[in-house]
Amino acid sequence: MTSQEIETNLKTVRDCIEMQVGTDDIAGALEKLNKLIILQGLQADNHAKAKKAYLEAQVKVLDDLAGGDMPASIMMKAIEAHCAEQSMQFTYAERLSAGLSNAIEGMRSVVSTMKTEMMQSKYGQ
Repeated sequence: MTSQEIETNLKTVRDCIEMQVGTDDIAGALEKLNKLIILQGLQADNHAKAKKAYLEAQVKVLDDLAGGDMPASIMMKAIEAHCAEQSMQFTYAERLSAGLSNAIEGMRSVVSTMKTEMMQSKYGQ
């Protein structure tokens, strides 16, 4: 999976998390919840692929720098500089994974509250 494909998948997950649901739209809330749950697998794959790309980029830079007589601290700074894009993508994938979990739990709470309110209004309690 290329960096662009990972970015596209991350955008798909982010868009679903940011999808708005009306306060009285239980069907829309359930639909969003189902989409979020389905996207967990895609996000797990995104996270793993972003980590792999980041580690591979680090190894490539390390191999390129292996012949020089640089101190380890300078080599680490060079690796960080050359792998900044992969690092940002990996960090974003990690944060999006956490956000997805939080969004699922939040939507479960919203759906539960909506169901309770619907039952109370139906039975007049």
